[in-house]
Amino acid sequence: MRKKFLSMFLAMALALGLSVPALADAMGETRVGFRFGETFYSYDVPASGAGWSYDGNYTMTFNGLNIATPDNPYGDSGYFQLCNLDKSFTLVLTSGTSNSVNTMDSIYKMGKTLEDQPTVTIQGGGSLSCHQLTLGDLALTDAAITSTYFSCFKLTLTGGSITTTGLTVNDSYTLNSGSILVERDEPAFEGFRVYMDDTAAASSLVSQFKDQYGKPLQLKQETFDWGTLTSIYDSAGEYVTYAVWTGGGVTPPTPAKTAYASTQSVKVDGVAVEFQMYALKDEKGNDTNYVKVRDVAYALNGTAAQFNVGWDGAVNLVTGQAYTANGSEMSTPFSGNRSYQDSTATTNVNGSAAALEAILLTDDAGGGYTYYKLRDLGQALGFNVSWSAELGVYIETDKPYEG
Repeated sequence: MRKKFLSMFLAMALALGLSVPALADAMGETRVGFRFGETFYSYDVPASGAGWSYDGNYTMTFNGLNIATPDNPYGDSGYFQLCNLDKSFTLVLTSGTSNSVNTMDSIYKMGKTLEDQPTVTIQGGGSLSCHQLTLGDLALTDAAITSTYFSCFKLTLTGGSITTTGLTVNDSYTLNSGSILVERDEPAFEGFRVYMDDTAAASSLVSQFKDQYGKPLQLKQETFDWGTLTSIYDSAGEYVTYAVWTGGGVTPPTPAKTAYASTQSVKVDGVAVEFQMYALKDEKGNDTNYVKVRDVAYALNGTAAQFNVGWDGAVNLVTGQAYTANGSEMSTPFSGNRSYQDSTATTNVNGSAAALEAILLTDDAGGGYTYYKLRDLGQALGFNVSWSAELGVYIETDKPYEG
């Protein structure tokens, strides 16, 4: 088998935009041991600190370790690094504990091949959260790992879970039981990367992952200025925002639903009004736009189609009544794509329940914003919504809904 040297490791990190200073230092690293931040420890000597202990025989235990610095996820003080491992290493995450570091990785002096790295086993039933996890050969049993970026050249998964916004597959993955979840707000090429020479093996592995529509992921070759890579797409032809693998009877997690930011200009009685809409995509990538109901009420206020909006546990729409603004109109306290929920609140029109499909977007403080299909609002409230090649989407407030 062709040897893959550490230079590939550095090249991959650069391609993904990951932190590389420690990797660059590793090219000349000759010490044998591990480090927390700037403090170095020998593999042969027992040691301990706040939230961790080491037995002097290649077994480390985390018991509530928390050295992550969220405001500076690449900060050196939060580093946990294995240097020049010469035999297998075990990390025990004590059951029931939550542990966090900025980065966990393994480094070697020049000339060490990636395929010869000893196995690092993570077990114990606890959890580990980090910004970046990069290892040569990882065996995960019954622990939970959450990492913004996750990359291993070899992975054997026999239990536990991996949750990440960026998964990189580099050599061989043996998936027996447990779960791997890739979930991110916006599609991007770094959501799911494959660096495997064997295209058939890569395709076989990737096809085991399902997208948010329950369909297998797809491989595609892409050429960039710096080279050609294998990209992963969902069944709608988008870069991955959601991918899941489960095995051994593990129930797949429910995918977060994503509403895609979609600014749209709508003519209201001939005057262009810009709405900050959100679109839902079907499995073929087709968009269905939803608009905030208070934005529509604000835009139609003073016209023949004006209506008021109220809330008492249900959304109450009253036609013919002037709209009372609450300050949230025509803007949102968030931007970009957003997770959403199907709205479970009843929508009443003039006191009677109406069968209107709605979605709920929430801000970071938990405030809710209800969005509807514009045509549904026109039909329920009695104004016309239509489209033409000349005008695009338009509203006629003095005409009934025509369908």
